[in-house]
Amino acid sequence: MPFPVVFRPVLLLPLLLAACQTGVSPSAPGTPNTPPAPLRNTRWVLQQLGTERITLPENSRELDLLLASDQPQARGNAGCNRFSGSFEQPTPEQLRFGPLLTTKMACPALELEGRYLTALKAAAYYRISGDTLRLYPGPPTDTAPLARLVAVYTQ
Repeated sequence: MPFPVVFRPVLLLPLLLAACQTGVSPSAPGTPNTPPAPLRNTRWVLQQLGTERITLPENSRELDLLLASDQPQARGNAGCNRFSGSFEQPTPEQLRFGPLLTTKMACPALELEGRYLTALKAAAYYRISGDTLRLYPGPPTDTAPLARLVAVYTQ
């Protein structure tokens, strides 16, 4: 038997209040409850080098990294120039890049580009927490991150 019309708003009130609650949802990017993004076949965008948050010069492209899922090939954009090269994972927590080849275009972000490529070459370990990838020169418990990148999902 249906409820009288006068009782329907009372039954919907708890649902409306629950929908209006504020706070971070467990699946919001960057929260501890976000499942780890896969290392491979994810576009990682640079957010921080060392302790410096990255701000891109005007007319620059995002600095990113993509590790192929089917072969040990890395590629990305260093701000102005594209790069590619090999990588290896000697253990599940290690990540090392081989020589990285770059294009040779001139642009205002060359200093930042050089520091990014240097950080990639110095990386030996990594850790993924949710949608964040951190690269380290040594074991993460002993060293500060060289770079922090975030996963960008496209559809």
